[in-house]
Amino acid sequence: MRQLLSLTTLGCFVVPNLLRSTMAWRSHGATNTELVANLKANGIITSAEVEKAMLRTDRGKYILEVNKPYQDAPQGIGYGVTISAPHMHAHALEILKDHLKEGNKVLDVGSGSGYLTVCMALMVNQPLTSYNYYIRSNGVPTAW
Repeated sequence: MRQLLSLTTLGCFVVPNLLRSTMAWRSHGATNTELVANLKANGIITSAEVEKAMLRTDRGKYILEVNKPYQDAPQGIGYGVTISAPHMHAHALEILKDHLKEGNKVLDVGSGSGYLTVCMALMVNQPLTSYNYYIRSNGVPTAW
């Protein structure tokens, strides 16, 4: 029986030990382009599809940490919530790339900032339809 590790922040399942032993957290960049190039140089991004999607989705537009948006580390997005580190997004996209083909549809539950959802939408070349429903810490639901 294959053991699966659930990554609820990414809304997908990942087989353990697929991430290379490279120190992914050393993939920082000064720009989104540099970050993606470093993820590729460190062997985290291995396919042209994932590289293209991550280059087209500027991480700096999805986080609040204006001084370090291209650090390969989790960053705050408000309400005590973080966006996952870029190497985690790249890893998830690499695992899912064979399913993220043009014309397919994606359901991303727990999409957080929406960064990974946008990358997946670009990979399937479909318009993004997003429905957000949050329950804030005060228990008040918010939908938009």
